Amino acid sequence: MGSLFVKQVGALCWVKDRVVLVSSNGGKNWDIPVITIEDGDEPNKKVEQAAWEEAGVLGHAEASRLGEYLHSSGGKMYKVGVFQLPAQKLPDRWPKSSSNQRALFNLDEAILKVDEFGLRDIFGKLKR
Repeated sequence: MGSLFVKQVGALCWVKDRVVLVSSNGGKNWDIPVITIEDGDEPNKKVEQAAWEEAGVLGHAEASRLGEYLHSSGGKMYKVGVFQLPAQKLPDRWPKSSSNQRALFNLDEAILKVDEFGLRDIFGKLKR
């Protein structure tokens, strides 16, 4: 029997003291870059892939998971493990630059921008 959740990893990308968020709907909803992960995948490599493809952030994901949250979309439940990724470069073009908007927010702004309460909780832990 399979898992009840689709497993994903998300990249909490930092540029100095600002959080990188992405939106694919003109800034109505903001999120961190996420990607589905399969058994046998290296989480850190998938985090780096999500950061690049979704938000145009190049860097190396930290080894330990910061936290995880649950969300639903399209009738499926997702469990997202969140890893920090300090940005090394922010190129002007990236794989989804034509459809995704990228913006930098301070932590307080980022908490207000994201819809997922579990992700807000993870952001809140960083303030302590």
